[in-house]
Amino acid sequence: MADPVLFTLAVLAILGTPGPTNSLLATAGATAGMRRSLPLIAAEAAGYALAILTIGLVLGPVMAGAPLLATALRVAVGATCCCWPSASGALAGRLWRRARW
Repeated sequence: MADPVLFTLAVLAILGTPGPTNSLLATAGATAGMRRSLPLIAAEAAGYALAILTIGLVLGPVMAGAPLLATALRVAVGATCCCWPSASGALAGRLWRRARW
């Protein structure tokens, strides 16, 4: 993709879709073959690690300094998880009941 805006929108769409990793890997395997798709596993792991570290390093200190924001974010994430299919809803419910805030 040569257009950075289109690329950014595509990345955000993939990240916002439940199960993008499995979908991407399955599609790549089906269209390009197993051997050519293997590097995607490392790329997916690196992308998730980078995203998690960035979010943790940025949001961690912000949430520590703003307890009301932290609670609002937890409620928003919990509500989002509850709107997904039953497995995610069950996971959200378990996390909500067992969380130590």
